[in-house]
Amino acid sequence: MIYQEKIKLNTETFQITISKENEKEIKCNIKQIEIFPQIEYELILNFNELKKNHKLISFFPDINLFISFIIEKKNIRIEKKNENEINLTIKATMENLKNVEIKIPKIKLNNEKIISLLIEKILNLEKVINKLTENLNETNEKIIELKRENLELKKELNEKANYILYDTLEDEEKKINQILLLPNGNFISVSFSKKIKFYNGKNKKLFFLIENAHEESITNICLIDNNHIGTCSRDKSIKIWFIDIPKNYLLIEHIKNAHEDRILNIIYTSNKQLISCSSDKSIKIWNQIKGNEYLFQNIIKIIADTNYIESIIELNNNIFVSGGKNGIKFWDSKTFECKFHFDKAFCLCWNSLFKLNNDEILTWGKIERKIYRISFSQKKIISENICDGNLKTIFVNSDNFVFTGCDDMKIRIYTLDKLKLVNVINVNQLFNIYDDDGNILSSKILGFVELKDKSIICFGRACENGIYMKDKFQLNLI
Repeated sequence: MIYQEKIKLNTETFQITISKENEKEIKCNIKQIEIFPQIEYELILNFNELKKNHKLISFFPDINLFISFIIEKKNIRIEKKNENEINLTIKATMENLKNVEIKIPKIKLNNEKIISLLIEKILNLEKVINKLTENLNETNEKIIELKRENLELKKELNEKANYILYDTLEDEEKKINQILLLPNGNFISVSFSKKIKFYNGKNKKLFFLIENAHEESITNICLIDNNHIGTCSRDKSIKIWFIDIPKNYLLIEHIKNAHEDRILNIIYTSNKQLISCSSDKSIKIWNQIKGNEYLFQNIIKIIADTNYIESIIELNNNIFVSGGKNGIKFWDSKTFECKFHFDKAFCLCWNSLFKLNNDEILTWGKIERKIYRISFSQKKIISENICDGNLKTIFVNSDNFVFTGCDDMKIRIYTLDKLKLVNVINVNQLFNIYDDDGNILSSKILGFVELKDKSIICFGRACENGIYMKDKFQLNLI
């Protein structure tokens, strides 16, 4: 047997079998299987005779090609011609060949009802096929419309999500650790150079600096109020500053050895507490000393992880979040209990956590290399997407686009709702950067800050600390 197929139409099933008898003959068998008494049509077809009577067969130089033609069939149709003859029509997929019609002569039909019923079912089947074809055409039209809408959406996203290198900061600082935006629109940077630098938010020019603000590089800065800031450093200390720039500044508090190792991050909360985290694997909570708004004393120390704690943010009045190598933890700010641990996160950089609202944050996971939007109340991931580089910072601008900075020196831009990647900007590495001990530092994008004019400062190490501002020009979306 070289080919066999069952044709089932509602309750009747017919089986067609084609087999090779010898080099010159093939055998075609049509057999009714169900309901009616068994009726079998069988004919041995002489290949040479077929070749003479049907010129299309002449395309086949031998019996094997004819058999392969039948095997590659698309459809087989049985049709009654007259009382003594039926047609077996084979539709093939081979190119340049139309239907091959094989007349089966001198076959007495024992039950004409079977043939007429089969023809009727085939006609019904053709109607179904026509309907499906009509539905397919409608679907294709909808797909075309969706593609058009998608192109319009991409164009809209393209206008909003494209940024161009517009300018650079006036000085040649290439080792900025953090930038703090002030309420008046100006901003402050702290860096490896131990300096606190004050910039004008409109012209982006440096107008004041504090030299040697710490004994070692300054890792982070926080805003306490309009005239007070806090800084932390690799020298293990925390300092509280009064600023009235450019008129005056004053060091109010110097907490030496605030941690056993370098301090990586510091925040000031709505509960008027300082929270600091360190390479000593701990988090410390600092309360204001009674009667003095700007002097602080430690009230609790939390051993939070088995590795560095670098990221820390306040989620709401009752919860703050810490991040390190082993994930992020949500802490009760009153009882200091861990309420939720998300172990997929990897936060070995101080800006690798971003607060969206009082319940949701953005972070990154190294194992699956994804960015995650996480709900604390639901204790689950809201949305996620792949981020190829090792993420160092994540940020959302006023147009609700997510910016990520990675150590591959690429800025990736996503939509906030579904975290869809819409653009990638390359940041050129200019030269190698060394720490105070002469050790080479890897290139890193460490953070973003959006100014009042919607320009975005991208800062880090070994890269141009440029200002990226919105510019409507066409780029290919990713």
